[in-house]
Amino acid sequence: MSIRHTKRNRSYDGGCRRSFSEWMDSVLSSGIGRQLLVYLGTIIIVYAFFVLLSFSLNGFELTKDNSSETGSRLLGVLYYFLDPGNLYVEQNSSARFLTPVISLLGMFLLGGLLITTLSNGVEQRISNIRNGLVHYKNIHGHYVVIGFGEISLSLLRDIFEKNGYVPGQKTGGLPKIVILTSQNVEQVRAIIEAGLPDGMSRKVIIYAGNIESREHLEKLNISRAREVFILGEQDEYGRDTKNLEAIRTIHELCADRDRTLKVNVQFDRPSSYSIIKKIELEPSKFLKNRDGKTVIYFRPFNFFENWARLLWGINKKSTYKDLDFKPLDKPGRHVHLIICGFGCMGKALLLEALRICHYPNFNGDTGSDRTEITVIDPEIDRLKTVFLAQYPYLSQIKDISINFISGSTEDENIRRMISTCASEPSELTTIAICISDPDTSLATGLSLPDEVYCQEDSDDPDVQVLIRQEIMDSTGFAAILDNEGTRYRNVRSFGMLSEGISHRLLDDTMAMLANATYAIPGFFGGLTDSGKRDGLLAMAADFWYQNSEDLRFSNRYQTEMYGIYARYEHCGTKALSRMEHLRWIAERSVIGYRYAEKKSRVYKTHNLLIPFNRLPEKEMIKDTLVIDMRIKILDLCKKINLTDLM
Repeated sequence: MSIRHTKRNRSYDGGCRRSFSEWMDSVLSSGIGRQLLVYLGTIIIVYAFFVLLSFSLNGFELTKDNSSETGSRLLGVLYYFLDPGNLYVEQNSSARFLTPVISLLGMFLLGGLLITTLSNGVEQRISNIRNGLVHYKNIHGHYVVIGFGEISLSLLRDIFEKNGYVPGQKTGGLPKIVILTSQNVEQVRAIIEAGLPDGMSRKVIIYAGNIESREHLEKLNISRAREVFILGEQDEYGRDTKNLEAIRTIHELCADRDRTLKVNVQFDRPSSYSIIKKIELEPSKFLKNRDGKTVIYFRPFNFFENWARLLWGINKKSTYKDLDFKPLDKPGRHVHLIICGFGCMGKALLLEALRICHYPNFNGDTGSDRTEITVIDPEIDRLKTVFLAQYPYLSQIKDISINFISGSTEDENIRRMISTCASEPSELTTIAICISDPDTSLATGLSLPDEVYCQEDSDDPDVQVLIRQEIMDSTGFAAILDNEGTRYRNVRSFGMLSEGISHRLLDDTMAMLANATYAIPGFFGGLTDSGKRDGLLAMAADFWYQNSEDLRFSNRYQTEMYGIYARYEHCGTKALSRMEHLRWIAERSVIGYRYAEKKSRVYKTHNLLIPFNRLPEKEMIKDTLVIDMRIKILDLCKKINLTDLM
């Protein structure tokens, strides 16, 4: 029994050792450096063997001068090894049969094997590049993109355009972009080359790796990068959690960095994105180094919210109408937003509308002046339950009403409701088709009741239709639709992956300055002194970094209203201040605050979630300050950029 056990152990131990074939395979699959090292070692061993053999055989005269001296023998073997033409020199030697062997081995080792080694090394290098296994240690001043997903091409184009790329010009001065992805590198490269101009795609380097691996993240030279974008892999399980966890690893890798690194993190699911807004994520706890200096500036974003902002926020595209696309000066006239499809995009549009749809026509006495939001979805009963569980305090928003309807736009009762809204002159109706499938979304958006498209005042209709189309090019349905000037002139496409992210949407300059008006006494007055200007701006950036994430979002959403305030300046400061308070109530309610007599950030309660006319005088002044400072903020943010302060 014991003998057999010992044999098994020996057999097991021997199985742990690498065989010669395994070793050779590892050499052939390694880099050119190791292959050349093995190659040179083989030549030295073979040469040394024949040199020793020349000393052991009597009469083994291999040199031209028939000398038996050591130097001559070494040189003689080398002659035969390098040049088979020296065979004629050998005469009357008892070891003459060895000279052809030496010459043949020399031809094989210095000819065929050398060429094979070099070609194998080149092929291996090319294969490694194609598979993303080649890394560049000295790269710096680059952009890092971790993960490859739906908006990656849009992001790459935006980075190049931000750095001055103009179509048709040379790309030599553009920075490099390093992408880390766990997807097939050749397929990713093919997508990039097809989606970007040739000059752009040459600036993109692709590494194969995993977002969860510290070793793979180290190879990105993140500590020397200009900016980082964490997108995560498309359709990957646990994408948002992995993206957030990568922040900690990046923070560790950048512990010795001199300047603050902006790390933009995508949260794919609105629920995950909402959690980031609600928790008091203190930067000092995991984004600073041992000296207390901010190393990482964490900037979360969501594709769907970005598109909602492109439709109606301060950075809106000019091709889209505001929700209040006509003056709200007639009694009873109000905004009505109809959302068809309550997926990620539908929820994002609803939340954006809750933050910005606050107008001076609301008087609180009747319901006719409230903004209406109607959500239509066949599965609304389930979706509504989940949504209201995530946002339980929306009833505190008094100037907006939300109505959930189960069904689809093909149902007769819903079609009648849409027809009534489109025919009612007191309603400014926007219908947003948020179905994810582009063909279904297009068919739905173009099959609404006739009253939606055929308005009495054809030059100034009271209805606009937005149709979600993720894919759009110069020949697609969406592009043709946007240029259609007859029946569907009031229909626009939105939600395209080509426009879901930009440096403009991620720039927090305006929000940072809004925060500084509260954090730094006499901030704008001090900026008039050129000697204090740089110091005050640096202080504003530092205060911005110190803010918890929920307060930073509060400042961001405050600036989203600036365009609306500009349209209603004629209503006076008091009316605008009341609008600002209504907006603040909505924003706090969405974040998860509820009314209580005692204010608490821990329990998310606030004593000022009350009507504007019940506020203490000093609290009204705060709302007035927002209105008074916005012009200065808008003027100043045109002259500076937050990235200059980082």
